[in-house]
Amino acid sequence: MDSAGFFLCDHCHQVVSPAQSVLEAALSLPAGRLVDLECPRCRKRAVNWREPAAPQVRSVPAQYRPVSPERG
Repeated sequence: MDSAGFFLCDHCHQVVSPAQSVLEAALSLPAGRLVDLECPRCRKRAVNWREPAAPQVRSVPAQYRPVSPERG
């Protein structure tokens, strides 16, 4: 949880914003112990920390690419 990211419920795919008290309680536990966060929408304990996906490089469609360097 050191970098930019978000909490996501694996059950309903809802982005969850846990309360500050819940985060402090989770961080104060001994290392290696997992805390199951509850989703406020579906009440399942399937909330996990996710890193944002890396941006994907899109290629230029063929219709916009020059046919040859001389014509480009």
